[in-house]
Amino acid sequence: MVEEPERPFLSRSLRVSDRLVAHLLGDDTLDAALGGHVRRLRAPVRGERYDEDFLLRLADRLTRVPLPVYLREHRAGDGLACAAAALRRSGRDALHFTPGGTPVQEPIAELLREARLRDCAVVVSPLPEDPAPLMRALAVEDVAVLFADPRPYDPHWCDHRDPLVLDAPRLRSGAVEAWATALGEEPSSEARPWAGAYRRRGAGTGADRGHRAPSGFPARLRTPARHRRRARLRPRAGRRAVPARR
Repeated sequence: MVEEPERPFLSRSLRVSDRLVAHLLGDDTLDAALGGHVRRLRAPVRGERYDEDFLLRLADRLTRVPLPVYLREHRAGDGLACAAAALRRSGRDALHFTPGGTPVQEPIAELLREARLRDCAVVVSPLPEDPAPLMRALAVEDVAVLFADPRPYDPHWCDHRDPLVLDAPRLRSGAVEAWATALGEEPSSEARPWAGAYRRRGAGTGADRGHRAPSGFPARLRTPARHRRRARLRPRAGRRAVPARR
């Protein structure tokens, strides 16, 4: 930041932010102002099957020129997973920004500076109830920003630079394979129909990694037989032991 602009050019003082100095010294830590709002975008779950032609076209556009993209998702998490898959194919890293406060309180300047320093994209999901101020602030010329939301795009949200509006493709068949890859083991014959019926997205399979049995403990698969046994035992759990009267 240039201070004292009224002075001659060579005599002006230049103030450099601590984050920029840290970046020049090789520090890869996120700006402290982004804490609670920004994290590195999680890589897509291997085994998910999206429209490859769609992903390749979007990746090509993101590689050629930074641009804002609006992904309308049909199910929660589809847009975020699609953005992660397209960015992976383009070879670009990304930051995942989760808005939490009012537009005035959001660390927009710090977020864009971090993206420029890392030469990466920004994925915004979910969007606030009124996304217009946020989208206008993030629609810049030199940073690729991808927004994901289930609502149809409103042209009034970003009047100075309209984003590329696309429908996020739904996850194709093969959810069982995605579950098997995410869990790290082949599901049993009883579990395969159950996993295929739910067709969870990457956000679901990624979160369920934490429910695997810890090392050294036997895995307890929730099979239909186990669910029936739990249903039989549930009425007994609410009973209270009363001592017999003498």
